[in-house]
Amino acid sequence: MRHYLWLLLLTVALFATCPPQWDETITVQVLDSRGVPIPNASVTATYQLDVTTGKGYYTTPPVFTDSSGKVRIHMQNKEVVPERVDCSFTVRASYDNQKAAVTYEYQHHPHIITLQLKVSAVDVTVFDQNGKPLKDVVVVIRNTTTKTDVNGKCRMLLGYGKDLMALLYRDGHIGREVEINQPITHLSFQFPIYSLTLRVLDEQGKAVPAEVTVNGVKYRVSEDGTVVVREMVTRLPLVVVKYKGVVRQWRPDLSARTDYTVVFDFTPPIIKQPQFVIENNRVKMMFEVFDPGKMSSGISPDGVVVSVRKSSGESSEVTPYVVGADTYKVDLGEVEAGIWLITLKAQDEMGNWRQVKLKVFINAKTEESETQHNSVQSSGGFPIWMLVIGGGVVLLVVVFVILKSQDFI
Repeated sequence: MRHYLWLLLLTVALFATCPPQWDETITVQVLDSRGVPIPNASVTATYQLDVTTGKGYYTTPPVFTDSSGKVRIHMQNKEVVPERVDCSFTVRASYDNQKAAVTYEYQHHPHIITLQLKVSAVDVTVFDQNGKPLKDVVVVIRNTTTKTDVNGKCRMLLGYGKDLMALLYRDGHIGREVEINQPITHLSFQFPIYSLTLRVLDEQGKAVPAEVTVNGVKYRVSEDGTVVVREMVTRLPLVVVKYKGVVRQWRPDLSARTDYTVVFDFTPPIIKQPQFVIENNRVKMMFEVFDPGKMSSGISPDGVVVSVRKSSGESSEVTPYVVGADTYKVDLGEVEAGIWLITLKAQDEMGNWRQVKLKVFINAKTEESETQHNSVQSSGGFPIWMLVIGGGVVLLVVVFVILKSQDFI
């Protein structure tokens, strides 16, 4: 009986050991949470190289699984002393943020060594605000990047856990934190898409060959002054329009409206010949100011300014008030004999301005009443008006000279 017992123990010992310098090639398959093979998973094997020469244990370089989730790894032990041979080896697999390991012994393992990782099949669907699928949206999470197909869909194999998923499309991006904790995960994203129609015109409504950039991308202006930008993701794009040294820059809100018109107004306001009246011994002036062009920017709210310097040297700036369409009236002060210098300045919303200077001669001793108009041309091509107005005991002689006008720069 004892003889058989020792024989049994010897047999078990023989089967539990492995020969020195054992050599084996193993097949490993990596599966996800559904039991479906994972391609491109990293697999390594750690085993004893030898102890006698001090080389210890060795880990094979990573090998990546094929479409069936499989790899083959060759191991070769070089230990020559039987008592020092280690028959065990450890296989490790990793994919995304998941890892798994299993330990077996030489020739004591399944024909195919299987490791299952907590990896989910993540289906992503991307569409616009109208439900239209978006193709070629770049989807990024952790170290994985892919694109949506014509149906706005893509599938990714991702390890369980929470992380930020970013979607990039044309000039914009969106992102949100997603949680992956099921064998199959469905994620949907809505990507709002906007368009922009821009018209670039002058104050007469004619197209101008401006330079237009939207979010840093240049666009050509058509013959009718139109620029159309389609499929933008940015709700507030940066629009820059340049023409004749003038730059217009703003961020339109495309969720509110998509059509915009940019007008370049380079014509300064027009100041029409003033008229002078005497009321209660005070000199008052009426004049017209308007901004020409059917699409002009219009006179600035504080754009009309009048300053007066009397013959006594007293200077002041007076504020005109509106008395009718494009018509202003201003009180210049009490009657004082001599030459008055009056300056009118008008500016539109685009910053174009025109300045007019007038010399007014006031003679308080004349009692005759007469009006005389004489017109000549100035050297600059502007009309010079000599106007004599008689009324009561006051005679006014006005010389109207346009001295300067300047466009906005």
